Amino acid sequence: MLGAGLGALAYRFLGAESGALQGFLKYGAKPAGDVFIGLLFMLVLPMLFSALALGVAQMQDLKALGRMGAVSLLYTAATSIVAVGIGMLAIELFQPGAGVSAAERTQLLELSSGAWQAPAAAPKTGVDLLVAIVPRNPLKAATDGDYLGWMFFSLMIGIGLCLVRTEASKRFEEALQGLFDVCMRLIQMVIALAPIGVFALLFGLTSTLGWGILEQIGKYMLVVTGALALHQFVVYGLAVKFLGGMSVRFFFRGSAEAMLTAFSTSSSNATLPTALRVAE
Repeated sequence: MLGAGLGALAYRFLGAESGALQGFLKYGAKPAGDVFIGLLFMLVLPMLFSALALGVAQMQDLKALGRMGAVSLLYTAATSIVAVGIGMLAIELFQPGAGVSAAERTQLLELSSGAWQAPAAAPKTGVDLLVAIVPRNPLKAATDGDYLGWMFFSLMIGIGLCLVRTEASKRFEEALQGLFDVCMRLIQMVIALAPIGVFALLFGLTSTLGWGILEQIGKYMLVVTGALALHQFVVYGLAVKFLGGMSVRFFFRGSAEAMLTAFSTSSSNATLPTALRVAE
């Protein structure tokens, strides 16, 4: 909130067109926010690859992997359906964002361009999705932001490590463990910069659009936050309690860091490295 408050004061007393404010945004706040987001994105691919490949390889039982995959798929589908239902109900009841003009909406998209990426076109059928999951070139999938294809490649490497138990494959597995440990340490270093990165992101928002933009989209923020809170604390809380057999308070205390990263960056890809570290 400090970044949002100072940004609003700068907008109020200096004005959005102030040379001093524009200079600080151009050479200070925006680069700081972009670097913070970039560091998180930079670690997504190596973290994903090492974590998924190691997770599968260390199971050493493909039958258990199949059962776990089926349960995970069912759980993801069920919670996703509930999340979509909550979101649609909230939209129909409260009509969030109705007061935001087209110009303000465009400015918000421009400000969040470092963290927001347009989603790829959805596959038309289940068969199309299955074909799209398998990357012809894993490196191209990585550079194109095809995380589903990259995850499939990582899982296949893990399956290969389960099937091939040679000295060379064990050394490769050790190398993956080393890569994972390095990524975990780097994530800790990046998260230590979160106060600066979040400050820069919020300052850039309110100093450009003013505190009024927060008032205008306040209803939207409340509706989104309320729907997320309902899904998080009720749906996930019940799942953690009855399906996971874990203390709900312990779960949310442990995942607080990942949730903070998600809210400050508005990016699931940027949050993924932190989520994996927290889960570990």
